[in-house]
Amino acid sequence: MAALDLVVVLYVWPGQEAAFTRYESIAAAVMREHHGAIERALRCAEAGQAEAKPYEIHWLRFRSQQDFDDYRADERLAELSSLRATAICRTELWIGQEISVPSGSGVH
Repeated sequence: MAALDLVVVLYVWPGQEAAFTRYESIAAAVMREHHGAIERALRCAEAGQAEAKPYEIHWLRFRSQQDFDDYRADERLAELSSLRATAICRTELWIGQEISVPSGSGVH
């Protein structure tokens, strides 16, 4: 079973950072139940700037495509849709595969 890696770019409505934090906390708990996790998170914008540039970028990992599909179909996420819409104005999602970094790249 191959792990599934995703990069999620999240844009947050200005002034809705607290709502985003609430949504993220609940969604991450549901994610863990489906063998997924936020492996890394990068904050890119200050409060009030996130509509123009990403507020956060997340690297997610699920044990499998099926686990990701089950997470996305979880009814608890549907129940959070209004909170998500209040907090997040745009989402970009890319599915990829982790690769080795060439030696001498300077990345540690």
